Amino acid sequence: MRFNDFFKGKEVLKSVLIIIIIILLVVAIYYTFFFTYECRSLTCFKAYEQRCKMSVFRQETTDATWIYNIKGQTLGQCQIDVKLLYIKTGTKDKEILEGKEMSCFLELGSIADPISDLKNCHGLLKEEIQEIIIRNAHAQILSNIGEIGEELKSFL
Repeated sequence: MRFNDFFKGKEVLKSVLIIIIIILLVVAIYYTFFFTYECRSLTCFKAYEQRCKMSVFRQETTDATWIYNIKGQTLGQCQIDVKLLYIKTGTKDKEILEGKEMSCFLELGSIADPISDLKNCHGLLKEEIQEIIIRNAHAQILSNIGEIGEELKSFL
């Protein structure tokens, strides 16, 4: 073995080692910042929610199909993006909610349903839900205006 051959072997070894380190670094970055675990049960999702770890969960209810996507911590809160995939039952006015999304921000360690308190959410889905609630309340008031008037007269 000549002296030059010895150094060529070390250069190849050094190059292979650098490539392995780069591959390991890319894998570590992917799993740390981009990998999202897909939960198949509510129990799994709640466990990830409590730790605010990135995961996605598709929830099938009798009324609708929801997609919950935990994005991670944002300003000391857990950000969960919520999408209403489609409505199964309900009135026609609710169909405008399909495909809409909103971001909900829960306290760290919480396992609450992200849509249980809309004041923690922001986005088009929240706005459309509030619009439907207001329209339904308005319609309810108009249909009961006579009864409300009679109750006010008896109160005064």
